[in-house]
Amino acid sequence: MRDGGRWRRHLPPAGGLRFVSLAPRRSGARLKHNPVDNMKTDVLLKPRSRLLLYGATILLSAFLLFQIQPLVGRIVLPLFGGVASVWTTCMLFFQGLLLVGYLYAHGLTHLAQAAQRLVHGAVLLAGIAALFSGLSASPSIVEGDPTWAVLRTLFVLVGLPYLILSATGPLLQAWWLAEADRTPYRLFALSNFGSLLALLSYPLLVEPRLALGTQASAWTVGFVIFAVAIGAVAYSLPRLQRPAMHARARNSEAPTRRDAAIWTVLAFCPSLLLLAVTRHITEDIAPVPLLWVVFLCVYLSSFVLCFERDGWYRRKVFVPALFLSMGLISYSLLTRHVLFGPRGTIVVYTLALFAASMTCHGELARRKPAPEHLTRFYLWVAVGGVLGGVFVSIIAPRIFNDYYELPLGLVLALLVAALSSPRVDPRPPARLRKVGLRGALIALTLCVAAALAYESAERDERFVLLRRNFYGRLAIKHTKVGEVVQRTLYHGGTIHGLELLDGTHRLQPTTYYTESSGIGRALLGKRRSGAQQVGVIGLGAGTLATYARPDDLYRFYEINPLVVRVARRWFFFLARCKGQVEIALGDARLSLQREADARFDVLAVDAFSGDAIPVHLLTREAFELYFARVKPNGILAVHVSNRYLDLVPVVATHAAQMGKHALIFDTQEDRAKLQYGSTWVLLADSAAVFADPIFRGGQLPNTVRSVRQWTDDYSSVFEVLK
Repeated sequence: MRDGGRWRRHLPPAGGLRFVSLAPRRSGARLKHNPVDNMKTDVLLKPRSRLLLYGATILLSAFLLFQIQPLVGRIVLPLFGGVASVWTTCMLFFQGLLLVGYLYAHGLTHLAQAAQRLVHGAVLLAGIAALFSGLSASPSIVEGDPTWAVLRTLFVLVGLPYLILSATGPLLQAWWLAEADRTPYRLFALSNFGSLLALLSYPLLVEPRLALGTQASAWTVGFVIFAVAIGAVAYSLPRLQRPAMHARARNSEAPTRRDAAIWTVLAFCPSLLLLAVTRHITEDIAPVPLLWVVFLCVYLSSFVLCFERDGWYRRKVFVPALFLSMGLISYSLLTRHVLFGPRGTIVVYTLALFAASMTCHGELARRKPAPEHLTRFYLWVAVGGVLGGVFVSIIAPRIFNDYYELPLGLVLALLVAALSSPRVDPRPPARLRKVGLRGALIALTLCVAAALAYESAERDERFVLLRRNFYGRLAIKHTKVGEVVQRTLYHGGTIHGLELLDGTHRLQPTTYYTESSGIGRALLGKRRSGAQQVGVIGLGAGTLATYARPDDLYRFYEINPLVVRVARRWFFFLARCKGQVEIALGDARLSLQREADARFDVLAVDAFSGDAIPVHLLTREAFELYFARVKPNGILAVHVSNRYLDLVPVVATHAAQMGKHALIFDTQEDRAKLQYGSTWVLLADSAAVFADPIFRGGQLPNTVRSVRQWTDDYSSVFEVLK
């Protein structure tokens, strides 16, 4: 085993490790001493069976630890709008409690063994009691930044059980070291393997087959089994007179502050990149746990490989791979060009994250201390992970007006790779090659950093407004076409509204909302019945308000307060609306649930977040709510335009399952008329609603492929990828 930079092999005595009692013995009796700090007991231990018990308990704890993450993410996501930032906040919570768990384990190992049993037993019982209060959360409408509300909700749901599970790995490794005097770092690799197994099994086996309530119940049962297992480990521990590991730690070389700083940086970099890459991808594709799981699996697999054995990490392989993949991503960011389509984009970012994680975690594994200091080592690794989460989830949205943490993470990863020192021959030629290689890598990193910084500064100059908050990035750009200036609103990389700064055509409906679009036909067709009540999920620039007449009521549902401020301050659609305009701030689904008396002639679902639609607004339960708020002869209009996802089958499946009549309207792009290509699906109780000639040309969904119906318990983005 590798121990503090030296190779040692610890072989147990034949027949197992023997410990004898501390009780006084008669004269002439011989004491058999354990090689671990003169620990004594009268129990005959079998190392293989003990190791199996330790390994099984650590594996189960890690499996439960990471199985609960996507499960709780599924529970919490719809409560706060279904946006990608909810998951990054969840990750911050998980990383924070992981740090608290490591700190708890570090402190617990300094106590006498009887005190360790007593304290941890009490905490375990409290965790079980907290769990049986139920994995559920009451929905609530949050106005403004919901970061702290998300963290509070998560703590109520799984705070104490998650803390116990997070402490299990380092705690049991410390116990194993004290008991068997064997290097426990492979148990750390086993722990990460259990985490990886949990993340892979969730989207493939658990999520498609079990309802959320059943998943929560099964997880609770698993936690009880884990409590019994760790209780068995603690009860069967040899009775130690004092914490042997810390007695030996005083005789070994203690980690320095420089060591702690290096561990923190090496853990911080991949943590930052994990969250930045996840946010970047899910912002433009879909905020669903399946994509979160992909990147988290990549991140954890690097821990498994780097700490299982030294041979998996080869600097000559992963550093060039890191620079190549980061180069492709940097080119994509600089040119604003999507490489290789959606699947290819995911692959490139996945490879880049894997190369960065392997490089940082490989260097971290090379610098791990003697096993006696493992709890301190894990503590600083957890600190680095938390700092990455804090930076992406809390600091970056408040100090940046764009997603600068991604290019910052790229540059930091390249810098870490350039500065990390490979082991070389101490002779001058080898040293010279090392200095030259390091200098070249640093120079290349600085070039990438300068190019990304220049592109960011240039982007700031192109927009008249660039703002960012929990729900994403908003930008406004002025473009002069002929003698007319166009003002365009962007959310992420997607246009959310366009207005002509020309008094004659200023209130003209544009982009996806022209009179020939699906929503335009629905609003014009329902005018025959007199004054309209229209509900719109998603405000954007407020373009649909141009259709309002003096007696009409238009009620917009918008979760992002920044969108409301921008629409009122920068665009005239709301300010010059002829009808009555109301804006309900908060998640649309929660707002509609509270408005039992609301009845709309037309209800439009246009809830883009970047280029993604929050999945909880496209489930069967959501459509049942929509039709409960639409008049019997009303129309539900769903905007499904998307660069990456074919959402028409999802809506068509709902129509077929619910017995509704549906028409699909595809509008072709015509930039001369400021008309963008769009796809709307209109649904109604009967075909008679679409008898008006204005609905001619709509396509019946007969030729649309069917997919499994999306529900609050099930959704699959990969089956609708274009």
